[in-house]
Amino acid sequence: MTAAATKRRGKAAEANSEVQPPEEFVTEKPQPQGPPAGLYPEDVRLYTFKAKSTGQTIYFPMDFDQPTAVWMWALYDKPFHVQTWEWMKLASVPKLMQRKAVEVMDADPSEYMDLFNGWLNAVGGTTPGE
Repeated sequence: MTAAATKRRGKAAEANSEVQPPEEFVTEKPQPQGPPAGLYPEDVRLYTFKAKSTGQTIYFPMDFDQPTAVWMWALYDKPFHVQTWEWMKLASVPKLMQRKAVEVMDADPSEYMDLFNGWLNAVGGTTPGE
């Protein structure tokens, strides 16, 4: 076989490897990217956290009314996990995402802390009124 024929055969094999089977023969459909449809309005910016301990992706809103100093003061003597629940309520995180977050706490408490520290840093920290 000539070099040109080998090259043509390689290109044909490469092209055939990209051909997708008809949809009725596909057993696994690609998973959609992003949160479940309707969970958040389409224009909401989201913080995304892929939990290693549970394999789930958690989406929290990036834009919400920041707390007042009094609200922050009321949290200071509460355990960290209770503070996180209050933050989720303040940000109107849907119950589905709250549950996924709490599942991370059950699986790996330090990863749960990473989730919230990452989210709060992404939204600009925890300074009241910002």
